[in-house]
Amino acid sequence: MQPRKVRLFVATSLDGYIAGPDHDLSFLQTVERAGEDYGYAAYAGETDTVVIGRSTWEKVSSDGVTSPFKEKQVYVISSSGNPESGPVVFYSGNLTQLIRELKSLAGKDIQIEGGPQMIGELLNSRLLDSICISTIPVLLGNGIPLFREGLYPLKLELLQVKGFSSGLVQTEYNVIY
Repeated sequence: MQPRKVRLFVATSLDGYIAGPDHDLSFLQTVERAGEDYGYAAYAGETDTVVIGRSTWEKVSSDGVTSPFKEKQVYVISSSGNPESGPVVFYSGNLTQLIRELKSLAGKDIQIEGGPQMIGELLNSRLLDSICISTIPVLLGNGIPLFREGLYPLKLELLQVKGFSSGLVQTEYNVIY
């Protein structure tokens, strides 16, 4: 059995923000093209578990964008918790402990959907295995950064770089601990 990997697939502005002020994601629309998902469907097909931050969950579920998570076990990380509802579990425990437990189980890779706090915790705990960043050619100036301050230096191994006619550039890395 090959060990499960913990993977992040994320879009940022050129200046490193995953959302603008007030969680505004409208900058993503600048690269929307009919029939182009920038590899997201292939990535999602390699995962069977989603660990997602509560703010991210609230944003995607209010926008009606939960379809990529169908047929997956979903853990919503929330300090307040909520009762389980079908394949969605609101988890208020230790994130690191949850990820270690999920990695020990058989299955496909684990998909991370969250902000800088979750990503930082996974990097500091040495649990995030790969990062795929889709850089959108727009400068936001401020907002929610992809990475929080205080992460110790990490080496990354470049796996591939892809450019698209929309101007989006995708870089994929393995995290070296």
